[in-house]
Amino acid sequence: MSNNPKIPPSVTSVSFSISSGHAAGLTSSGIVLTWSLSSQGNRFGQLGRGKDAKASPGIVKDIKNVKFSTVYTGGTKDSGHTALVDEDGGLWMAGCDRWQQLGLGSSFAGADGYTWRRGRIWQTNFKKIEVYKLFKEKERIVDVALGGDHTAVLTTSKDVYCWGRGGQGQLGVAGAPFVSAPVKSIELSGGEGVAAVCALQDCTATVNEDGKIVKHVGKCSKALVEGFRECLRAAKDAKLINRLMI
Repeated sequence: MSNNPKIPPSVTSVSFSISSGHAAGLTSSGIVLTWSLSSQGNRFGQLGRGKDAKASPGIVKDIKNVKFSTVYTGGTKDSGHTALVDEDGGLWMAGCDRWQQLGLGSSFAGADGYTWRRGRIWQTNFKKIEVYKLFKEKERIVDVALGGDHTAVLTTSKDVYCWGRGGQGQLGVAGAPFVSAPVKSIELSGGEGVAAVCALQDCTATVNEDGKIVKHVGKCSKALVEGFRECLRAAKDAKLINRLMI
């Protein structure tokens, strides 16, 4: 598995997760392609193209008449999930959901996040997540970060919403819940100059425009520094931050 995966020529922006073995790319016309970087790259349906999706780059066809603006990937060798943000600010997710990191287990999404057909704990096709119902009026998604088994979203109000596994404190909410549906993170929200959010394994952090960490929660260690460097590179490519500090 290469640390510099081959990118299809039609793709203008890309996100890849070496640890979970998958990648997602976006064309200039807002079409999403996903592909595997390893034999485990669609183990949990993180390609969003069905259980038997080929490992080679393929278009996500089940979402019709929707243009996307950003793609995100994350997870570990034992997990893997993918997030898409559409041009209207909607959030779509697929992949491993063993800790409800897809955000389906909210009061707005019914029982999808708590019960799975035939005992599955993953979603092989993208579903729209209605986390925006928690936002303030006219608030929109700025950035998304996918940890080992959790998800974090930064909004225009500098608030952070998190969900999924929380036992290590990586959601930044009181009590470090074992698992949580989408909720505003009190510890991560706010902070001067917050421009992007990063998540890796059981750690979550916000960073400012200079790439300096503003707040961090969870099980963060020096071993995660390289992973955060990749997050910051992606944030710089997206013009969310100006430079890298680590």
